[in-house]
Amino acid sequence: PSQLGYSLLARRADLQAAHWYIESSLSSIDAAKAAFYPDINLMAFLQQDALHLSDLFRHSAQQYGITGGLTLPIFDSGRLNANLDIAKAQSNLSIANYNKAVVDAVNDVARAASQVETLAQKNQHQQQIEHDAQRVVGLAQARFNAGIIAGSRVSEAKIPALREQCNGLLLQGQWLDASIQLTSALGGGYHS
Repeated sequence: PSQLGYSLLARRADLQAAHWYIESSLSSIDAAKAAFYPDINLMAFLQQDALHLSDLFRHSAQQYGITGGLTLPIFDSGRLNANLDIAKAQSNLSIANYNKAVVDAVNDVARAASQVETLAQKNQHQQQIEHDAQRVVGLAQARFNAGIIAGSRVSEAKIPALREQCNGLLLQGQWLDASIQLTSALGGGYHS
């Protein structure tokens, strides 16, 4: 690819997971902060006061009420502060892990992209070598057709050309492997 932006890297599963850990840790901080607020619990209750089954649904046998519960965290401030500090530390660790994952991903991509580029240049050079070797075979064939050299010399000229074709195929395979490594380092599918 001509450009390798962060949007390509963001598809990597390890970076997505690290990002989700950060979001989770930030939610934990919010939850730890919320614990500092008072908690009011209103619970309505219905109490039955009937001795006989026939009196169960009579209005005089039912009592309604509201019980309230107010929890003030003034006596738990040490524990709450410790929980908040733990949540902040875990968030900082998640952020550090994410940053490390991004740096590792950038290094992976840079290494793979460099390898792809190097092998592409070698492939171009190899194609020129193969072309030159085929020209030698063509010249030997023309000399044979003119009756200047024997047929065995044409066969001898083909050997280096075939060797260079094999070298070219090996280089193509290496380039394809490097392209797969780059695709993997990017999280897949940069051609799309």
